[in-house]
Amino acid sequence: MCRGEKQPESKSLASADEGFEDAKSGDFAKSSPRVSQINLVNAEKSRPKKIIEEPTKKTLTRGQILMNMIKLDTVEFSLYEAHPISYDEYIRTYGKLNSQQTFTQTNEDNLDVEIQTTGIELENKWTQFPVRCRGSLKTHDDVRQFKLDHLGCGGDAPDQSSFFAAPSYDVLGLTEFLDRAGKLVLALLEEREMGGDVLGSDTRDFPFSEGCVKLATCSISFLAGRQVRRLCYAESNHKILASVHASSHEKFRLTDKQDYIKDCCVGCVWNINEPSRPTKMFYSPSPVTTCCFHCTNNNIVFAGNQDGSICLWDLREDETWHQRISDKTNEMDWIVRSATYTTAGNVELSHSSMVVAIGTLLNTANLDSGQEESSSNDGFFNIQLCSLDEDGRLIVWSVIRNLTQQQQQQRNAGSSNDKDLGLAQWGRVKLVKSQEVATRRLEVGGVAKCFVDMAVDQADSNNLYLAVNDTNVLYVNCAGGGRNSTPFYRINEMDSCGSTTCLEVFPFKRSYFLAGCKDGSIRLHSLHAETPLMKLKDEDSLAGIRTIQWSRSRPTIFYVLDDQSRIAVWDMLKSATKPIHVVATTNWESVKCIKLSPCNVERDKQNQYMAIGTYGGNVEVHKLKRDFYFSKQEDMQREMDAFLEFVSIL
Repeated sequence: MCRGEKQPESKSLASADEGFEDAKSGDFAKSSPRVSQINLVNAEKSRPKKIIEEPTKKTLTRGQILMNMIKLDTVEFSLYEAHPISYDEYIRTYGKLNSQQTFTQTNEDNLDVEIQTTGIELENKWTQFPVRCRGSLKTHDDVRQFKLDHLGCGGDAPDQSSFFAAPSYDVLGLTEFLDRAGKLVLALLEEREMGGDVLGSDTRDFPFSEGCVKLATCSISFLAGRQVRRLCYAESNHKILASVHASSHEKFRLTDKQDYIKDCCVGCVWNINEPSRPTKMFYSPSPVTTCCFHCTNNNIVFAGNQDGSICLWDLREDETWHQRISDKTNEMDWIVRSATYTTAGNVELSHSSMVVAIGTLLNTANLDSGQEESSSNDGFFNIQLCSLDEDGRLIVWSVIRNLTQQQQQQRNAGSSNDKDLGLAQWGRVKLVKSQEVATRRLEVGGVAKCFVDMAVDQADSNNLYLAVNDTNVLYVNCAGGGRNSTPFYRINEMDSCGSTTCLEVFPFKRSYFLAGCKDGSIRLHSLHAETPLMKLKDEDSLAGIRTIQWSRSRPTIFYVLDDQSRIAVWDMLKSATKPIHVVATTNWESVKCIKLSPCNVERDKQNQYMAIGTYGGNVEVHKLKRDFYFSKQEDMQREMDAFLEFVSIL
């Protein structure tokens, strides 16, 4: 009976299986018999225990049928979900581990473009043309170009806007302010170190000195003991002083490559507010016999040399172009500048003998408004320079500065058209020979007289006075005009006088000059008189006159340095036979030269100075007492009227 019940059951299961395959799980549930309807318990009870333990073939068949009927559903789900990390966050976290992301694409640069004319864009960079590193920044374009050069990416005309944005402040104004503020701070530090005042109370018993400051020439080992050959003040700033020191044969602690400096003349530019060290230094292979500043720019220095050459130094040039001298004794380095322009290599331009005098032919008082507008920001003017050698050759030079970039590039490229043989590769200021003025050569007994000095008239810079080692003084007009009826000034026939040694012009726009003589006498001359108006001589001295300095604010007073290193102060209204003061300096040190500070502007009249240079290499700057200068214009005018009245009755 059990077997009969199983057959129909298998048929129904077969039909139900087909329904299940069609995913009709509901029909399969209805057609499938319940588990409770299968009498498995009774079958187990009815069968012997042996049959249960050993499955029959029918049981295995049913199990296979059931396995075919059962199907499992697949369910997929995520155990953890997170958004991918951003690239910036990844680099921020792992970028310090020397990791980087790269990508490549094969043959990506193989681009075919069909064109008729190939346009080639070129731009010269500093790899072909070295960086110029501009020294003068006048516009914002210059500032941007300087930044590019500093980064090493300079070129002909780079796109500056792509590198730098316009600054929010005035770069040029800030640079000028820092330059002035730095100098002021250095001056204040100098005053603090000196106890509150740079000018000390040591006057060396000079009756005209209120106080003095000693320039620290001893702080430079290779300047120690060098004779001070020349002193000159800058006309545009009465606190800028230049001292020229002679060559030395002493041994210094220098390297072999720097040993040449002992055989050269060394010049120092000082600011008397900073006496501890010079602001600039320059040198000349040939001994310097005379020097002066540019009349409107205190960064241009001229010098005449013993070999007949003329040298020019532009002190604003970059230091990288010049030599660095290591002072091992003081453990300091100094930049000693070579000449920007020199005539030493050009025989046609150079003097044939020693240059005895040099001077500018343009004064600040003569500049009109048109010239002021054409000048550059640093006060540079294209002026004229005059030089005289001992043979009487008088040359007028034009001092010009190259401003065009084309000329600069042409010189750097070494073009054959460039004839500035004396101009340094980095130089911009040069001398151009304008004219050579014919002078009268004097001969006495068949022996030619040597020229010893020259002075430029303050009233008219075209009037020149030339002194020879005789009693005569020649007159020359550079422009070819002027008073030319008398070619020279002579002494009175009944008067005796030594040969002329030096000249000094009247600094108040009047055509008068003083001539110092070898016998100690001093002659006062006027442009319009052949013979001297007046003769002054110290009856107690026979020493020759070496230097005369006319007071810059008192027309009747002048200072004299003689061959015995005495400094005499003369007042023409008081005496013609005796100076009002005589100072003997031999108990201190022998004086080589003296120089008074200029008074071209009103502020210069408040403080006036005298610089003194010695044979031992010392330089002192003395401030004059109130009794020896005037600071007010009305006082100067009152004494000027007294002087003019005095010379009118001579």
